[in-house]
Amino acid sequence: MLENTPLRGSLLLATLIVVPTIHVDARGFRVALIPNGSVNRCGNCHVTPGGPRTPFGLAVEELVTPGGREEFWGPELAALDSDGDGRSNGDELLDAAGGWTSGDPDPGNPDQVTNPGVPESQVPTLSTVGWALLGLLMLTAGSVVMIRRRNPAFA
Repeated sequence: MLENTPLRGSLLLATLIVVPTIHVDARGFRVALIPNGSVNRCGNCHVTPGGPRTPFGLAVEELVTPGGREEFWGPELAALDSDGDGRSNGDELLDAAGGWTSGDPDPGNPDQVTNPGVPESQVPTLSTVGWALLGLLMLTAGSVVMIRRRNPAFA
């Protein structure tokens, strides 16, 4: 263990100089400033938490002051298609008109929300495998009903 020596002081100073400072730009409070913001949380505006911004995050950045808590959601931001996927930001966040304000209940079904900053985000749908399983379940249920009707011993 290093005693209180010049070497210890030099190591501490070198550590403070060499270790990079982590800079975080994410503003967690902004999640509550967009409709259904809690669905994708910081991912609405950032590729990674505090990291580079998504196209939607860049659009938001133009509307706010650094660290500012001002309202920015409205008809103009809702009408944009920030990620270029053919759906407006408002469509993706279930407020197409941009009339939602902070403090209002979130509009629509959160399961239908997609990310306005990620073009690949889509509303979850029943996959081909899901449809096949649903069909198999229905066929199985139908067969059980038919067996029960023909042979009451299976009831």
